[in-house]
Amino acid sequence: MLGPSFHRRPPARHDAIAKLERALGITLPADYVEFLNTSNGGEGVVGRAYLQLWRVEEIPPLNEKLKCDDEAASLLFFGSDGGGEAFAFDTSRSPWSVVMVDFISNYATDAKVAASCFTQFIERARHEGLDTIICPASVRRPPTPDAGTADATVRSPTRLALVARITDPALGEASADAIGVLHRDVLTALLDSLNASGPWLRQMSADGARLVLGVSGSLGFAEFHGSGSRSAIEAAVTAPAEGRPGLVFPSARAPISIPSQNCLPQDAIIRIAVDFFETGAPSPAVTWESIPTSLLGIQLGEEGATR
Repeated sequence: MLGPSFHRRPPARHDAIAKLERALGITLPADYVEFLNTSNGGEGVVGRAYLQLWRVEEIPPLNEKLKCDDEAASLLFFGSDGGGEAFAFDTSRSPWSVVMVDFISNYATDAKVAASCFTQFIERARHEGLDTIICPASVRRPPTPDAGTADATVRSPTRLALVARITDPALGEASADAIGVLHRDVLTALLDSLNASGPWLRQMSADGARLVLGVSGSLGFAEFHGSGSRSAIEAAVTAPAEGRPGLVFPSARAPISIPSQNCLPQDAIIRIAVDFFETGAPSPAVTWESIPTSLLGIQLGEEGATR
């Protein structure tokens, strides 16, 4: 149904699906459960669309993060296009329909029905694409009474960062399928989901510069690869702490160790990523020092990691 370019995950555990349903007091649609029984989320190109479908375990925390008010009470978010659009079930309908909504829009008024069910949503992605469902990036809206203007235009963010998975730093391999991120909330949601799933390595690219990030447990590291006048490699550093361990990432050749002075708290790594997304520069929230080579011992290029 999803095609060869969609990267599947192992099937979701039955107890994990049941736990989600109990926690939210819901019964998931049968066709969605059928998908979870074959792949616990996943991401990739499906026909004419890019789908990033969340793992069962990611759905409660990411929904809690996205539902900032009662406007989204009837929506159950389950994924995104990797950019500015979220996918959700509208639980106020019977049966549940699938809707798409801009992450920074008014969920109650701007959600657009994409399909009558999960299966139809996937089929529409395959054969028609999804870009015709949502309003374009610049949309006209009636002015509010106190707007002070006779016209109002709401525009989506224009910044874009590409986030690629480093599959094996020792071999200089990175995923060819970079995710395009258009909004900081999408980026933080993505990083939160990665933190919940275990150790990870990613490379972000924006404005010709690159940011390499890695997190394992409660700690992570970050290094900035500049361009132009700031072309050196810089690593985030922290004050020495006695007894604090470094990080170790597995690789095909030998484990890669990150020194303890370059290990920062997980929330600092997210702050670094958000600042880079917004400015294309190293975060001013931490201290940086020049290093001769990458902490991973490889040279990272625009398309990913290369030896």
